[in-house]
Amino acid sequence: MSNGAWTDQENDLIVADYFAMLADDVSGRPYNKAEHRRGLLPLLNDRSEGSVEFKHQNISAVLKGLGEDWITGYKPAFNFQMTLVDAVARWLALNAALSSATNSSNAYAWSPKRFPNSRFRRDSWPVQCAHS
Repeated sequence: MSNGAWTDQENDLIVADYFAMLADDVSGRPYNKAEHRRGLLPLLNDRSEGSVEFKHQNISAVLKGLGEDWITGYKPAFNFQMTLVDAVARWLALNAALSSATNSSNAYAWSPKRFPNSRFRRDSWPVQCAHS
């Protein structure tokens, strides 16, 4: 199993998967966390199911720090790398842009409540995180 740092590609994949589950969660649609986790494993660099589970908890921590909704079934774990914050920021920015461009209200078009650029500076981040 890989013990190395998560790549940007891995972070982008798991963040997209997390937001798919969050969209279902917020809209009251059923979803299966284990199925999502197992579906991600072949796309990642030899990560364990536990590693994927913990990374989902890290994403909850990032979103909680931003004042955004997060999946309550993934208790926030605040020891995360800034590269994960970057991946969440990319997802939010891309999907806010998609939402504006398509004027869509589908689950994929996420609209963040607060998304100031200054929140992503390491010196202003509201929680402790591991620097990458």
